[in-house]
Amino acid sequence: MNKAQSTASARSPTPALPSSPVETLEQFQQWLGTGPGDPLAEQAARDRQRGGETDASETDAAETDAAETGAAERGDLELVEAVPVGDPQQVREVSGSILDCYRVCDGHSELAGCTLEPRPLLRLTRRTSGDEIRHDWFGGDGQTLEPELIPRLGLDRLRRCEPRLRRGDEPVARQWIATAARAVVPIDAAGQARRRADADARWLAATVVWCRWASGTVAFRFGNAAVGRCSFAGWAIDFLHGRERPEKYRCPITGYRSYDLLMLGDGTLTVPAAVAVCQATEQTCWKTELEHCEVSGARVREECLVTCPITGRRALPGALKRCSWCERLVVPEQVAAGADRGPCCRDCREAEPLAEADPLLRQVLTTHPAWARYRRWRGWEDAERAVLIGQRWGGQLVVLWDRQQKNVRKYGKRGRFTRRWTWVPTQVSE
Repeated sequence: MNKAQSTASARSPTPALPSSPVETLEQFQQWLGTGPGDPLAEQAARDRQRGGETDASETDAAETDAAETGAAERGDLELVEAVPVGDPQQVREVSGSILDCYRVCDGHSELAGCTLEPRPLLRLTRRTSGDEIRHDWFGGDGQTLEPELIPRLGLDRLRRCEPRLRRGDEPVARQWIATAARAVVPIDAAGQARRRADADARWLAATVVWCRWASGTVAFRFGNAAVGRCSFAGWAIDFLHGRERPEKYRCPITGYRSYDLLMLGDGTLTVPAAVAVCQATEQTCWKTELEHCEVSGARVREECLVTCPITGRRALPGALKRCSWCERLVVPEQVAAGADRGPCCRDCREAEPLAEADPLLRQVLTTHPAWARYRRWRGWEDAERAVLIGQRWGGQLVVLWDRQQKNVRKYGKRGRFTRRWTWVPTQVSE
């Protein structure tokens, strides 16, 4: 008996519900193996005789009922032990169902430990009306079993087994029976059974049913080394019939889970869903390392992407367009070509007017005094570069200034009557 069962006697469980098909008294006697001369059979005969005596007093019947109820409250019922007919009793019966869940590429799975622990459940059997038999089920914690567990655990098909209760377990088992019986037929403060539709039940027996609880570990082996492990726990019969499965393997890097496993070249055990191929480098990497190119949609490593300085969108360099003035890579929709310019980004097209006293403009004109004849300057700047655009009657000038090196990267000129730009790269230092 476990601790949970020992503490169950201190709690009053919720009322039990009839949870198995109705049996007849004869069927239950056959299951118990009783016959003429057995106390249970003799009690049944007395019940049938009493039922046929029309002059039997109601007082005698009530006294008999009270006596039987009191015996149940004390746990003084015939105690038998049983196991479900289909419940696995050996590890080899469930090992295949557990290991077959995993598919290991170039390796295999094996049990690194498995126990089938017998856990007790309690069945109280009572005769209701006529020769009908009802069973009420309780778990090791004293609470009523969920009705769906009865067929699922095979509790509707039991066979008697050799006693497994140890000598010191019987007092606890009797207390468990008494607590459960009080839930079926409630007792008031005066110690009297409260009458209800089934309060005249005839208690027949208490059955401790042993169901196997499977728990253990699955190891994944590649060559001579066990690389990873997964645990499992649940009713053995659920594993046998595939209603319960061991836990999926969790990739230690990405957190992805799967029953499919593979080992990478560096010895890391993972799952197929955790790895992918970078569409830019064609190298295998962790899926969590990949990001979407916001222009092409390709899945690539983060270091393969650049940021559009205008929109902030991340994209592959090959998916962007280069502005012919500022030389930045920007998303295609930010570049437009006009009759008087080449492909030009929005910042360069919509440059703001500059004051004559603008510090950057004064710095550039000081370095290149010949450009002072240009007027109506416009421009923009960021941390790396600046674009200055000047005009005069004879044409237009565009200057790309390197703010880090403090020099002109290039400049371009266009005459008044031509649309062609002439670009001159230069590295003139201040």
